[in-house]
Amino acid sequence: MFSTVLNYSSFMTLLKEHYLATVTAEELARNLLETATGEDDNPNFVDSTYLSRIWNGEREIAKDIREKCEFPSNKRAVYDLFKTVIVDDLVEPLKDDYFDKLASLIDNDETITASKKKSLKNQFESGDLGKYLANVFMYALNKPNKGYVTKLDFDDGRLFEEVDQRCPLCDEPLFKKRTDRTLYFFSIVKIFPDIASETKKADFESIHPKPADQNDIKNKICLCNSCAENYMFNPTTDIYDRLYRFKKRAIVNKGIVASASTRLDEEIKDILGNLKECDTEADSFKRLRMKPLKIVNKIYPDNRLLIKAIKDDNNAYYNYIKENLSQLDSYKISFRKVAHEVADCFLSLAEATDDQDAIYNGLIQWILDTQMLPESYRNAAHIVISFFVQNCEVFDEITE
Repeated sequence: MFSTVLNYSSFMTLLKEHYLATVTAEELARNLLETATGEDDNPNFVDSTYLSRIWNGEREIAKDIREKCEFPSNKRAVYDLFKTVIVDDLVEPLKDDYFDKLASLIDNDETITASKKKSLKNQFESGDLGKYLANVFMYALNKPNKGYVTKLDFDDGRLFEEVDQRCPLCDEPLFKKRTDRTLYFFSIVKIFPDIASETKKADFESIHPKPADQNDIKNKICLCNSCAENYMFNPTTDIYDRLYRFKKRAIVNKGIVASASTRLDEEIKDILGNLKECDTEADSFKRLRMKPLKIVNKIYPDNRLLIKAIKDDNNAYYNYIKENLSQLDSYKISFRKVAHEVADCFLSLAEATDDQDAIYNGLIQWILDTQMLPESYRNAAHIVISFFVQNCEVFDEITE
């Protein structure tokens, strides 16, 4: 089915249908693109796979290519190529069909403004067909080349939600709502990209290590088509670092916590409620607080703020929480269940990151999410997680 939108893919497809059969699609595409970018003396500028994918509308036109096409010398070269070669190599009996179909494609494209359509029509009617085709080609190069999808498979849907439905690099939304459907515009890229150059690969590995499996979903991220194409065409260590860090945060903050199957025992909600309403000036609370407590060595020494927060929580509340737990029905069974669930969630988070702050905050968010508690319970959840750090369900003790 032929596209109803003018872009590089539809322009080249229509052109080849009416072009000399002795010229292959790759030869035609390479000649045009290398001329437009001034890279006609560089046979390695783009490979066959890239040419095939942009021809088929599977990838965007890279920013580097579009920018080179704007150089005045390259524009002149494109005009000369269309005037002296392309127009002459159209199959003579098919020329009228070609220009009629191209005019129809432009006229039916709702993404082209009325003024632009009028301008292109005037160029055609001027009789300079080479200049007209060159201008249409250059315009098509700058339009979105990759189409949309209306349905997402499971993995693409997970990655789409992981970035909050927006491109992590430019913050553009990755979808558009229509009255009858949702259109998704994005690409899935590898965070550590496929790199042929060993020197460049070493530069990337010096920033963050290469994953054992580059095709694993943990090495993939959802970007808008434009940012995805620019990164795939010309990956840089700066963008790699940004994507790596974003993915790491996303796994901790959303992916693992949201998909955790562990469900915290609802009896803990009573303790959270009690903590929220706790009278710290009551004599009973003061007596519990007076019991001595040795703080376990689990937080890395340079993380002073987290150490202080856990110490403060436990110095004030550890025995209070323990006392509340002892009052639960079937104390031993209930406590073991709660402790096991907290430990399971900790292990899930620890698989994704070794950042102790991220794990600690992820556990707090997990309590709020699983119990469907409002933000006002965050301090109480904070205290409960500190209790389980002290009680050995969270973090391994640091060996001397």
